[in-house]
Amino acid sequence: MDYKIETYEAFDDHIDETEPEVRVWGVTWSPSVAFERIDPIGYRVAMSDWLSHMEVAEQYCPDCDLFLWDACACDSPTQRGDAQ
Repeated sequence: MDYKIETYEAFDDHIDETEPEVRVWGVTWSPSVAFERIDPIGYRVAMSDWLSHMEVAEQYCPDCDLFLWDACACDSPTQRGDAQ
């Protein structure tokens, strides 16, 4: 699934805030950039897991690909309180 750029940015911010920078031979990368470039499949799986966690915590709406603090207004089961 493709997500909005803001969703990728939020995930990258989360990684960058919780993981140390990656340094090899004097070159430094942010952890999110290193993760995405070294293991793009693992990056996507981790993002999916993180978004699932955010959805369970009622902080992300997968139906409109918005974080609830961004004023999601769709009629998703999560928003209505019908999520199982």
